[in-house]
Amino acid sequence: MGKALSAREDSTSMGLQHLIKHKIAPNDFIKTLYDLDVYWAIVDVEGVAEGVYQAAVIKGVHGRNYLLSSESYRISDQSLMLNQQEPAGQPAIVYSNDLARKELGISFRPASVPLRQYSNDDAAEVS
Repeated sequence: MGKALSAREDSTSMGLQHLIKHKIAPNDFIKTLYDLDVYWAIVDVEGVAEGVYQAAVIKGVHGRNYLLSSESYRISDQSLMLNQQEPAGQPAIVYSNDLARKELGISFRPASVPLRQYSNDDAAEVS
């Protein structure tokens, strides 16, 4: 999640954030996320970029797999944060990022950071 790192308008993270912020369900999959209020694993797009870069330049990690994930929040809480509100619940750690932190030296930002960044950028574009 977070602001796209490029000027492309078809960013997956930007599209998902728009849907979640406005509670739009264009298909059954997205509707199910809302209906079940699932925990959705979040990672800042900058964390993904850093992880991919580090995996490419650190010797001895070629062919390894890493989970680039931070906290997980329910979809309803993500919607709240995208609308500049506090989440009702607490984050969960659904997927461990221990190996990526240890071997790639990544420090993942809390999920609220990219969600609020998108929210602030989105609000600025509307103004």
